[in-house]
Amino acid sequence: MKSIDKLRRRRKKRIALKRIRVCLVLLIFILILNKFLGNSFSFKLTSVRNGDTLFIEEVDNRVSVILDPGHGGHDVGAEFGSIYEKDIVLNISNKVGDILAKNDINVIYTRNEDVALGENEKEDLKSRVKISNSSNAEYFISFHINDYIDIYSYEDIYGFEVWTNYNDYNSVSLGTKIEENLENLNYTERRPMLDGSESLYVIRENNIPSILIEFGFMNSYNDRIYFSDEYNQELLAEAVANAIIESINAN
Repeated sequence: MKSIDKLRRRRKKRIALKRIRVCLVLLIFILILNKFLGNSFSFKLTSVRNGDTLFIEEVDNRVSVILDPGHGGHDVGAEFGSIYEKDIVLNISNKVGDILAKNDINVIYTRNEDVALGENEKEDLKSRVKISNSSNAEYFISFHINDYIDIYSYEDIYGFEVWTNYNDYNSVSLGTKIEENLENLNYTERRPMLDGSESLYVIRENNIPSILIEFGFMNSYNDRIYFSDEYNQELLAEAVANAIIESINAN
């Protein structure tokens, strides 16, 4: 009986060693392939004693960015006739996401279609921040179109604005890069950077560097004509995406 037990133990060891060799060869192959793909992923070996099994677990090493197109669904945001803020910022956000993804950045959207994230404004904002704070992302960027309700100055207010957290260096740094890139498009006025660390929920309650962009004013004719055009939306998206990529590379 003892000799049979020894043979069984030896056989189990041989099988276990064979499995380990196969896994190691597979791991080497994956690491070589990963190097050619840009080191976007790493792999963790996990050994499970029962059955002498060796698992290879994939770990995503890419930087993550949260893209947050404001409003959505029943909440159209700023509007002019049939032109809605929710549609414009969704288009720009999706275009930014496409550019970031092509640059090996993991994109997390608070929404990538025309839906509301809550029954009311408070719940909607909470949902956006909850997504961000559970993501371990590098940046949170929220997209909006401004509005001005004073009928006596209806066409006099224009320009883009960037809101950041003045208490966070990375927020201000990214916000400045976005301002510079948007200004280079020369489509409207660059308004002063604003601090949203107390007044804006998505910045105040966020645990990561957070930016809110107002691409212009809906009730400004020149602003509205510009950001309503799909080609110009592509230019706006490239300006924002390039600023994000520059900031990630700088860090």
